[in-house]
Amino acid sequence: MSTYERTIVIERPIEEVYKNVTCLRGCINWQTSIQHTEQLTDSPVGVGTRYKHIVKFMGMTGETQPEITLYNPPYEFGYKDPNAEIAFETLYTFDKLPNGTRVTVNINSGLTQSFLGKLAMPVFLTALRRQFDADMETLKALLENGVTVHAQ
Repeated sequence: MSTYERTIVIERPIEEVYKNVTCLRGCINWQTSIQHTEQLTDSPVGVGTRYKHIVKFMGMTGETQPEITLYNPPYEFGYKDPNAEIAFETLYTFDKLPNGTRVTVNINSGLTQSFLGKLAMPVFLTALRRQFDADMETLKALLENGVTVHAQ
C-alpha cells in the first residue's frame, strides 16, 4: 500500500469547501483525470452512496465505483473502491481556520500488491502527485474566485 498526502488552505468557509470538495459528481469540474461521473444509488448522499467514474490517467481509461465510507460534514469525508484495477481509499479532513479552511487529503493505493505494481510504483506515484497537486491548486483557485464546482 502506498500513501499520498497533500494539505492546502482554501480561503473560504469550511461548509462551502466541504460541500464542493466532497461532491463525487462535481469532482469532474476540478479533477482532470475524471471524464464522466454518475451517482449509482438513489439515496441522499451519505455513507454507502456509490458512484461510477470514468477516469483517464497516464494514457489509460478505466472505471471506478467509489463508495462513501465516511461522511461527517464539515470535518471528514472518505471513499474507496477496493475492486478498481488499482484499489484505492481516499480520506479528506477539514479544519476551520481564521482565514479559511485547511484541507488534508490522504490517498492510499494498493498498486504495490503485485510484482508489476512494485516496478511501476515510482512512475505512478510521481504522476499521481503531480496531477493531484495541480488539481488541488485548480480547486483552490476556483473556490477562492467564487466558482461553485459541486453538482448537488
